[in-house]
Amino acid sequence: MRGLTSHRRLAAAPRRRQGLPISQRWLQLFFSALLVVLQHGTSIQFVTAACTPECTAGRSMCQDNVCWCKAPYSGPSCEHQVDVRTRVGRLVFVSILLFVTLVGMILGIITSGIASGGGSGMANYDLAAKKREFWTVAK
Repeated sequence: MRGLTSHRRLAAAPRRRQGLPISQRWLQLFFSALLVVLQHGTSIQFVTAACTPECTAGRSMCQDNVCWCKAPYSGPSCEHQVDVRTRVGRLVFVSILLFVTLVGMILGIITSGIASGGGSGMANYDLAAKKREFWTVAK
């Protein structure tokens, strides 16, 4: 039942029977179901009670006296439409924006330092000064 939600909690799990291991409880359940099939034949019909209050048509599905609401609806009979957009407060938004900007600036400074070879621009200028060109008159 993809896309369905319930306004009620699911029924509580049945109490654990004391004394029998779980494998024997499953066998007991299987054989009791088999006995019901053998006694009543193969045309067993499960009667499901109608939901109280009734489910809104087109918005939900009734199963086991529980209205299972489709995605944007909720409530006992799926009469309320829920706003599905995610909202973030202004303070949270501004805080995240400032944090991301600060991290971007720090990463930019680190990347710039790595790309320039780790030295300052003046060190590269001194190397260029040592490699002077000398012009002579052609003969």
